[in-house]
Amino acid sequence: MKKKWKTGILLATLAIPVFIWLFLKYFGQNSFALPIYYPNGIDSLSDCTSGQQPHTLPSFSLRNTSGDTLTARDFDGEMMISYFLPQKCTDSCELVLERLASIQNMFSEQEQLRIVVFGNEQYTPEDLLSLEKRFNAHPKLWNFVLGEGEAINQLKTCGFVLSSVPEHSLVVTDAKRRIRGYYQATDAEEVERLKGEIKILDYMQDEAYHD
Repeated sequence: MKKKWKTGILLATLAIPVFIWLFLKYFGQNSFALPIYYPNGIDSLSDCTSGQQPHTLPSFSLRNTSGDTLTARDFDGEMMISYFLPQKCTDSCELVLERLASIQNMFSEQEQLRIVVFGNEQYTPEDLLSLEKRFNAHPKLWNFVLGEGEAINQLKTCGFVLSSVPEHSLVVTDAKRRIRGYYQATDAEEVERLKGEIKILDYMQDEAYHD
């Protein structure tokens, strides 16, 4: 009985943000829209210039564990959840990957969502392939990609703007490559918030892509 009660509370927690958004969309002013981060660009940040207003993810070209090249354009029109691996993937990192696996399972039928895990030169393709298999990543939804240290650090700092964000944070970007949220993935409540807000962003996807 207690387990069923906890499950009911969890489902309600995930559903509430969606119901609020739908109610406001059809019966009132929608003030529950997710923010667009850095609407005036990131030129004020040291060592970062983009000229984009609002800031959007820059171009990148990285290889996945199958040897295929993935670029930023491959994610146009899709939401993306991104995570940058630390120098060594130990307990906290493994916890994040477990939670990404739960997100993958929850949104397995979502065609406009991708999960991307970025690794630097500390990792080999074999390392990433091992993690991919361990956490049962499905290539159509979840990719592990590898890049050189300088390129990855630049993308992390000036693309996803993670320099002042706690380690093990997940970043959500929308169909137009705009940053829509940061979530501390070692915090279970933050991960549940992410799941709820992905549902909201999904409902907003057409509007986000075409406005």
